[in-house]
Amino acid sequence: MKFSNKDRKEHLFHYNENNEFTYDGVMTIRAHMGLPALCTVKALPTYEPATEKCYFIDGEWIKTELFIGRSYWDESTNEMVIKSFPESLPENISFIEPPKPKKGFVVRLVNKKWKQLEDHRGKIAFAKYRDNDKKGDYQVEELGVIPNTHTLLEPEQFDSWNVDLDDWQYDEARYRPYWAQTEKQWQQELLTKVEAELLFYAQDKQIPEIYSELRKTSYTEDEYYSLLGDRILLNEYVEQDDFPECGRPTLSGLV
Repeated sequence: MKFSNKDRKEHLFHYNENNEFTYDGVMTIRAHMGLPALCTVKALPTYEPATEKCYFIDGEWIKTELFIGRSYWDESTNEMVIKSFPESLPENISFIEPPKPKKGFVVRLVNKKWKQLEDHRGKIAFAKYRDNDKKGDYQVEELGVIPNTHTLLEPEQFDSWNVDLDDWQYDEARYRPYWAQTEKQWQQELLTKVEAELLFYAQDKQIPEIYSELRKTSYTEDEYYSLLGDRILLNEYVEQDDFPECGRPTLSGLV
């Protein structure tokens, strides 16, 4: 390096151990002396101090918004701080502080902009078309709007989705199969009991009067015929065209 044999004044631009510009000013350089450490006479480029800083790298000033100590936020709103220059940063970041999430929402960085996204994670989305929706009910795992095919409103057992009301509504057509099955079960259980009593009566008729205490039943002949009538009514009940709307038959009450 060639030194001047005369004192001279130089406008110096100083930087720290991280090569970051710190200050500048005019300084007298004595004859046969070089520049102090961590400075240069190379002029600083025009920059915006609030959002940019300058670093002296490989003999050149580099103007950058990626300066040490600056905060940035990742796509999930986690705040980070630049610790060195140059530093490798995630691809999807923002230097704009994210807004506070609204109730029921979370904030995420989408296409470099902060968005309020609905957060229903952990809730159950119910299929509006309960009988023909391939996906069916499911637990929400992702952020965003619930698809129009589903709702967070929980239906009752016999509800169907009413498009006009935008809500569940009791559906008699959905209840009817359950009702019919319930009535068939009632009919079968009672018919089994009636037929058992008829069998016992027939068996008891074979026991002589002298051994009447061995009989299981004590039905009169009229009551026997009433049980036969109950059996007919029970069999006819489930065969009627308007079953189960027709209503249960009126039985003798013996069983």
